[in-house]
Amino acid sequence: MLGTALLLAGCAPSTGDVLQEVRGRIERQDRDGARILLKDLLQQQPTLAEARWWMARVLLDSGDTAAAEVELRRALEQGWPAAEALPLLGRLMLQQDKAADLLRELDRHRVEDPAALRRVQLLRAEALLVTGRVSDAERLLAPLAQGPDAEPGARLLQARVLRAQRRDAEALQLARQLTEASDAPATAWLLLGDLQSETGAMEPAIASWRQALQRQPDAAAAHGALITALLARGERGPARAQYEQMRQRLPGRPQTLFFEATFAALDDQWPRTRELTQQLLRGSPPNARLLMLAGQAELQLGAPAQAQALLAKAVQSAPQLGAARALLAQALLRTQRPAEALETLAPLIGADSRDAAALTLAAQARRALGQRREADALIARASQIAPDNGLIQASRQLMRLEQGPDSGAEQALAAAAGRDEGLRLDLALLATQLQRKDVAGARQTLARIQAKKPDSPLATYIDGRLTEREGRREAAMALYRQALTHDVDFMPAIVRLGELELAAGQGQLARERFEALLSRKPGDLQATLLLADTLTRLKQGEAALPLLETAIKAEPRSADARLAQADLLLALGRPEPALNAVQAGLVVLRDHPGLLERQGRAQLALGQPRAALATLGRLGSNASPQAQLMLAEAQRGAGRGEAARATLQRLVGQFPQDATIGEAATRLALEQGRRDEALAQARRLQGALPRSPLGALLEADITAAANQWDASAKALRLAAERSGLNNTIAARLHRALSLAGREAEAKALADDWLRQQPKDPGFRVHLGDMAMARQDPAAAEALYRQAQSLAPDSPLVLNNLAQALAQQKKPGATALARRAVSLAPEQPALLDTLAECLAAESRWSEAADTQSKAVRLAPEDPGLRLQLARWQLQAGDKTAAAQELQQLARLGSRFARQDEVSRLLQKVHQ
Repeated sequence: MLGTALLLAGCAPSTGDVLQEVRGRIERQDRDGARILLKDLLQQQPTLAEARWWMARVLLDSGDTAAAEVELRRALEQGWPAAEALPLLGRLMLQQDKAADLLRELDRHRVEDPAALRRVQLLRAEALLVTGRVSDAERLLAPLAQGPDAEPGARLLQARVLRAQRRDAEALQLARQLTEASDAPATAWLLLGDLQSETGAMEPAIASWRQALQRQPDAAAAHGALITALLARGERGPARAQYEQMRQRLPGRPQTLFFEATFAALDDQWPRTRELTQQLLRGSPPNARLLMLAGQAELQLGAPAQAQALLAKAVQSAPQLGAARALLAQALLRTQRPAEALETLAPLIGADSRDAAALTLAAQARRALGQRREADALIARASQIAPDNGLIQASRQLMRLEQGPDSGAEQALAAAAGRDEGLRLDLALLATQLQRKDVAGARQTLARIQAKKPDSPLATYIDGRLTEREGRREAAMALYRQALTHDVDFMPAIVRLGELELAAGQGQLARERFEALLSRKPGDLQATLLLADTLTRLKQGEAALPLLETAIKAEPRSADARLAQADLLLALGRPEPALNAVQAGLVVLRDHPGLLERQGRAQLALGQPRAALATLGRLGSNASPQAQLMLAEAQRGAGRGEAARATLQRLVGQFPQDATIGEAATRLALEQGRRDEALAQARRLQGALPRSPLGALLEADITAAANQWDASAKALRLAAERSGLNNTIAARLHRALSLAGREAEAKALADDWLRQQPKDPGFRVHLGDMAMARQDPAAAEALYRQAQSLAPDSPLVLNNLAQALAQQKKPGATALARRAVSLAPEQPALLDTLAECLAAESRWSEAADTQSKAVRLAPEDPGLRLQLARWQLQAGDKTAAAQELQQLARLGSRFARQDEVSRLLQKVHQ
C-alpha cells in the first residue's frame, strides 16, 4: 500500500498521498485501516477539513453516527464546503431524531450552488415533515418534485407527506408508481411496505421490504421492519434468521444491537437485554421502542422504580404507544401508585376499548384503590373480549382469592400457573399466599418457580423472603447474597440486604453496598435514591442532599427524587428550602399529589395554615388519608376548628382502625374542650385496637389534663396490660400515682422498677424530672448523676444535669450543655438549655445566637421563639427581638403566653 511503502522507503508521505490511500481503503471497505491513517493525519494537522470529512464518512459506514456528526461539524467549521457537508450532516441528524436541530443548522449556512441548494431544500422539507409542519413541507416539495430537474427523492417524500395527511390511498398509489421503475431505490420499496403494513396487507408488505433489501442489503430500516413483522406474526424462527442476516451485514450498529436485546428478552435473558439497552441509551438519543424495551428489562429484573422512569419517557415521546402505557402502568402498580396507573391507562380503557390487557391492568389498579365493584366490572369486560386468555382468566381467579380464602380459586390459579411458561401467575399466587401468611403454600409455588428458572436470582430472592418470614434472618441474608452471584445488580436483593444490614446496626455495610452499586451504574436514579436514603437513615442527611440534587438535574421529571429531597429537607427541619424545592418540582410535575402533600406540610411547618389549606385543597379526590390529616391540621391552624373536626370525623368513619387518625381526632376534641368526645374516641380506639396501648394512653392523657390522677393511673395500668410495663409507661404511672397522693404505691412501683431494671437510666431521669418539678434541683442533680454513670454519653442526661446545676448556680452547667449539643447538634431542646446556661452567666449575645439555632430547627415552637426574644432584648438587639415578638403576636390565641409577649413588646418600645 502506498502509505506503508512510502514509510518503508524512509519518505514522509504527503497529505495528498495519505488522502488518496484513505480513499482507496474506503473503496476496499478497509475502514479500520482508513481510520488509523486519518487519525494519524489529524494528529499532525488537526484543522485539515478534508481529513475530517473522510473521517466522518468512515465513522458513518461503521455505524457511529454520533461521532460522525461531530467530525462533520468540525469539517464545516474548518472550511469544508457546506454544499457537500450539509446533505450528509442532515442525513445523520435525521437518523438521530434531531429534525428540529437540523432546521436550525440549515438556517446557519448559505449554499449558492443551485443543485446543492435543491438537495438542502429537500432535507429541509423532510425535517419539516418530521417535526409535524406537514403543510410547510408540502409547499417546499412542490417545485422540487416537478420538471426535468426534479430532485431524486422528492416524490418519495411527497408520498410520506400524503401518508402524514392520512391520504393513505393517494400515498399508496404514489409509492407503487415509484417502485414500478427498474431502478427504484430501496427507500421507495421500504415506504411501500410500510404503507401496505398499515392497511393490514402484511404479505405484500413483507415482499416489499424484501425487495428493498435486494436493492440495498444493508438497509437497516428494512431489516428492522421485517423482523418486527415476523415477530408480530409469532414467526420467531424466520425473524431470528432475518436478524442473523442483519447482524452479518450491520455488525455493531445500534439497530442490530436493539434486535439482539429483543431476542435476549424473548429468550428470558433479561440481564443481557438490560446490558444492551443501557449501552444503546448511552450511545444515542433514545426512541420510544428502545425506552420501552429497557423499561421492560428493569421490570423483569425487579427494578420497578427504574422501569417507571424509562417507561414514562417512552410514553412522553410516543403517547399513542399503547404497549408503553401498559408497561408503565405495571411499573406504577409495582410501586404502589394505582391512581397514577389508572391515569396512564385512561386512553386505552374507554367505553369502546377492546384492549383486554389494559382493562385487566385497570382492574388491578381499581382493586388496589379498594374499588372492588369497579374492578370486577373491568375484569368482566376483559374476560368477554378475550375468553380464552389464560392470564385474564387467572386474574379473575386472583380477585376471588384476594376477597377471602377460596380453595377453588387457588387451585385454578395454581393450575394456570403450571401451564404458563412465564412467572407472572406464580408471582401473583405467591403474593396472595404471603398476604395470608400461607408459608407452606408459598413454598410450593416457589418450587414451581425454581423449576422454571433454576438459575434465576428471582427464585433465590423469593427463597430469602420466605426464609426471613420464618425468622431465620442470617440464612435469608445468605440467600440474598447468593442471588447477587447470579446478577450483581439484582435490585430487590440489594435493597433487602441493605435493609437488613441497617436493621442489624451494620449501616456502613449498607452504605458501601449502595456506593458500589452507584459506581457500577453512575447516574442511575434508583441507585442514587437508595444511597441517599441510607445516608439519611444513618443521620448523614446533609451528605444525601447533593446526591438528590444531582439526580434531579439528571432526571428533572423524577417524582421519586423530588419527593425524597423534600422529605429529607423537612426531616432536617428546613421547611423553607423544602417549600422552594417542592415548588420547583410542581413546575415540571404540575399537580403531582405527592408534591402537593409536601408543599402543604412545608407550609404548615412555616406557620402558613391558610396557604396549606389552598395547597391541600388542590388534591381533591387524590388526597391520601395522610393529606386529609394535614388538611385537618391546616383547618385547625387557620381557625376553622369545626371544619377540622368534620374532616377528622369523616376520616375516623372511613378508617376506624387507623391509630394516627384516631389519635388526631381525640387530641383535637381535647384541645377544643370536648372532653367527653375525646374520651369516647379514646375508648373507641381501645375496642378497635384491642392489642394496642394507644387508646388507654390517650385516656390517661385526657384524665390527666383534668387532674383526675386516679383515673389516669387506671388507664395506664390498662396500657401496661396490653403492651407490658415499659420504661415510658412506668414513668407516667409513677407520676400519676404520686400526683394522686398514693405515695406508697408510687414508691413501691419505683423501687420494684429500679430493682428489676438496675441499669435503666431513663427512669432515674424521670425521678430527677419529678424532683425538678418539686423545685428540688439538688435531689434532681443526684438522680441525674446516677443516670449519667449508666449512660455517660446520653445527650438527654447531660442536658438535664446541666439544667439542675444552672438552677443551683453551680459551675459546669455550660460545659455539660455544650457536650450534650455536640453529641446531638440538631436537637432544639438541647440548644435551648445551652442558651439558658449561657444566659445564667450573662453571656446574652451567645445565648441569643444559640437560641436562634434552636428556632431555625423548630420554627413552629413558639416557646423557643419567646425565649429568643428575651435573650435578644438582654443583648440589646431590640430590632431582632421585635421581629420575633410580632410573629408570636400574630399567633393570637394559638399561643397561650400572649401576656408575656405583650410585656416584652412594651420593653422593646421603651
